[in-house]
Amino acid sequence: MGLCLYRIARQNGRSCDEPSTSNPPYCSRHKYLSPKSKDLQLYIAAFPSHITSQNLYACFQNHHDIHMAYEALSFLCSHEQLYEIAIDLKLPLTQYRKRKSKETLLQHIVEWIHYLHTIENSAVSMKFIHQVQRRVRQKADEKLWMWRHIQGPWPQEAAVNDTDIFTMDALKDLPPYEVYSYRDKHGSIYAFSAPEIHYEVMTNGPKNPYTREDIPEEDIDRLLQIMEYLPHKHLPRPEETWTNAEQAFEYVSGIYERCHGIFIRAEWLLRLKRLQMVHIFCRFHKFVRQESMYMNLDVLDECTAEGNDIYHVQYALALEMLRLAEAKDDPYQMYFICVMFFCIAEQSFQFRKHLPSWIYLGASS
Repeated sequence: MGLCLYRIARQNGRSCDEPSTSNPPYCSRHKYLSPKSKDLQLYIAAFPSHITSQNLYACFQNHHDIHMAYEALSFLCSHEQLYEIAIDLKLPLTQYRKRKSKETLLQHIVEWIHYLHTIENSAVSMKFIHQVQRRVRQKADEKLWMWRHIQGPWPQEAAVNDTDIFTMDALKDLPPYEVYSYRDKHGSIYAFSAPEIHYEVMTNGPKNPYTREDIPEEDIDRLLQIMEYLPHKHLPRPEETWTNAEQAFEYVSGIYERCHGIFIRAEWLLRLKRLQMVHIFCRFHKFVRQESMYMNLDVLDECTAEGNDIYHVQYALALEMLRLAEAKDDPYQMYFICVMFFCIAEQSFQFRKHLPSWIYLGASS
């Protein structure tokens, strides 16, 4: 003995599932059906237990009676279920939920079914659809080729680096459309986060941060093309992303190594005590022979105010080091950098030991 296959009204295709007592298999409550109800139950017998916008057309693919389709959906689905199906199908006027009756929604959905069936069985319509599909795919292939040409040789060819030098994220974890790569004159491939390398190029010039060699002009043009395609979003200033002193000093250490060839470690700066950092600011202004807007004492005063901890002074030092590193338009930039590192070396043994000798020559010039 099986289960009753009677589909319950407005339950989205759910069956009765009570033990059947007859053939066809209906329970004692549903075996005495009118001829019209029996025809309807036979029509919807092959429907899935849950009707959605995805399987709706398949339900009616082999049954083209539009009136029977109307009756089947009216019987199986509630107003709420029909409305959800209409929204998924993006049918017109579904935004006016309270104004659309169940009958109106049914009419829209059934007309959509009939329209699809008409197109599918029309050779002219199908030929036109295939032509459109071919054109769309051709355009997509052309766009993909163009994007790969703009993006560069990565990921089709492996890069020297597998992480972005600025964000330290793995290249494979970055959004594919945000990765820029190029091949240098030696044949090596380098890849970067496009927004980050664009900021670096605009700030410090078109230099490869790994080798300090110039990036070719045609590759810079490709980078600018990528930036035109990318959504215009605010790229925060480096200091806006710092959350602790180690992060701040790591960033400025990298800037001085990449842009000025001065190798320093963040841990050397982290070892400086509060009073030592204050002396660096004061000694800088005592030492320089030109009026300088760098190593701003007003910033230092704010950071050493009562209640502020050592991180505020560390932040002030990192910020002023960054301002100096980015001051490429200042004709005295290198002089001020040499004086700053000379003042730091006065307070730190590690700096005195490892700084290049030209720093001291530059500070005394």
